[in-house]
Amino acid sequence: MLYKAENFKEYSYDRTSNLEKNNSIIMKKQLLALFTLTILLSSTIVAFGQNETGTAPAAGSLKYLDYKNGFKEIRLGADISTISTKVKLVDKENQYYDYMDNSGLKIGSANVKSITLIAFNGKIKDIFIFLEKETGTAVNRILREAYGMYSEKPNRFMDKYYWKGSKVRLIYNFASEHKEPTVWFADVELSDKHEKAIKETEKKAINDL
Repeated sequence: MLYKAENFKEYSYDRTSNLEKNNSIIMKKQLLALFTLTILLSSTIVAFGQNETGTAPAAGSLKYLDYKNGFKEIRLGADISTISTKVKLVDKENQYYDYMDNSGLKIGSANVKSITLIAFNGKIKDIFIFLEKETGTAVNRILREAYGMYSEKPNRFMDKYYWKGSKVRLIYNFASEHKEPTVWFADVELSDKHEKAIKETEKKAINDL
């Protein structure tokens, strides 16, 4: 069968046009698939980040101690100026502060008698919470439920317990004959920096002899 030239041109044009349309459709599908994959990957990364940093770990672990990073509104490592209206400077040289807004505060059923904060370079390094003497046993139980079993009990003859998180260290000193129970939260990084600064000061003093 013979084809006229104009028929062949028309056929070629239609074929080329169809190929272009098919290629265009395929390209659009590929772009859509790539776009969808990008969205899915982005969603996965965001979700992973939320699991790592946005979701609170379960109570009863040292991770929860690090996550809480302090007591109530008092955050270790925070600038002391963030709670300036609630503290009173009692020792400027050592940066000791009394926390004045402790009315009604409790740890479990134990009433808080007073709170002392220690800063280093203007940032909260230590939180000392002094409790009513008769509530010591109940507080120990609450701390274990919140942060898990204590990491260390250095002396079996003393009721002193340590929880050692990667960012926060907690020391619970049970009531003795002369002292009330004390809960002490410490910022690990600031404590290390403070200790280093003390050693450098002592070294300088020795060299100046």
